[in-house]
Amino acid sequence: MGAAWVHALKTNPLVPLAQQAQLKLIPSDYDNESFRDTKTGRPSPSAERSSNQLFRLLSQLENSWPNPSTSVASWLRQHGLPVNRFSTWAVETGVVQEYGLDASRLSARAPTEGGDFLGGDAFVSGGYQRIPELFAAGLDVRLNSPVANVDASQSNGVHVTLESGAVLTADAVVVAVPVSLLQARSPSITGLSKATEAAIGGIATGDLEKVILRYDKQWWGPERVFGIVGGGVPGQSSNLAPGSALRWTEFYNLTDVVGAPALVGFSGGSAARQRPKSDSACVAEAMGMLQAAFR
Repeated sequence: MGAAWVHALKTNPLVPLAQQAQLKLIPSDYDNESFRDTKTGRPSPSAERSSNQLFRLLSQLENSWPNPSTSVASWLRQHGLPVNRFSTWAVETGVVQEYGLDASRLSARAPTEGGDFLGGDAFVSGGYQRIPELFAAGLDVRLNSPVANVDASQSNGVHVTLESGAVLTADAVVVAVPVSLLQARSPSITGLSKATEAAIGGIATGDLEKVILRYDKQWWGPERVFGIVGGGVPGQSSNLAPGSALRWTEFYNLTDVVGAPALVGFSGGSAARQRPKSDSACVAEAMGMLQAAFR
């Protein structure tokens, strides 16, 4: 339900840890993809062409040095990506779900950051939680102990105040919570420089939602990835706006990962933020996309 992949298998230090935890790494073949259209219920050559065009342009973008104030959406339009339901779908799956931000909000500099890491990617089969459990062995792990404040301004170490009022003192503290919680001062941190506080306040975090569907039998094809172009499900909002037609637009076949017929569908950016509030409604939306695409 949580983390799913290990990336850059040649250099990622998680690989030997996964092996130590006796987890199975199952390679992800993103090229083994089927493209389908909810308007026709059939394979979509148009979606495949749009996807290929997008990734050619993203390759050019990664090798350029664009103005950081230019959005990815603007850069793609300037370099020939048309605006239609197929290219919109391609950007949604190839950019928005990758970064969690709409292409109109994402800086064109973002895809150029970082190096290339080799070795491919793999799903983790057997329970990703077994990796942190390795680290936790022998440690004093305290659950249900929420932190109210971290005070780094003292000369005798870092003081951590729990919501219960208890105070712990340490040489160093690692604060590993979502940026949105830091921005909401939960926990509050005393002693940060103004520059650090400004940096925290200026970070935008993306949104990625996923829905996992388990079936009695595998009714879909053998492909690993299914790209689903929306706009053909009754009641869907416009496929050129952040609505239901841009949710659950890519599914991964997890059958060999979890040992049962299962698909996981993804949604990112504003389409993810605007998803239905209930799990059952998300399931219904995702099933509607699949039923229309495999009519």
